[in-house]
Amino acid sequence: MPLEEIVGSAIDAMIDLHSDEPEVHHRLATEVPLSRYMRERVRALEARVVGHVLLLLRHHPEVRAPRVELAVLLCVQTIDALTHRWFAQGELVNDIPVARQALVRLVLGVLRTP
Repeated sequence: MPLEEIVGSAIDAMIDLHSDEPEVHHRLATEVPLSRYMRERVRALEARVVGHVLLLLRHHPEVRAPRVELAVLLCVQTIDALTHRWFAQGELVNDIPVARQALVRLVLGVLRTP
């Protein structure tokens, strides 16, 4: 599968996740303090996602990043942070297709740059 298709699918999944009830995401992020237990669960979930993406991309022929583990971690965190911000804070909501394509290019750059 082409790298651009994998990256686009991952970004689409995060857009779908964060576009569902954005006001709830906003309140959870700004008004509800996370317990240590929840912070640990979020970190564990992120680690699992990074692990799965790493399995998918570690030997992908288009990935040329010298430190694939670091590149995947940066990409996962960036995709999550930006898509969350677009909806929870109402940024770029009217320009999601344009923002999505820019994020695809950004992530591809991280993964493809030797």
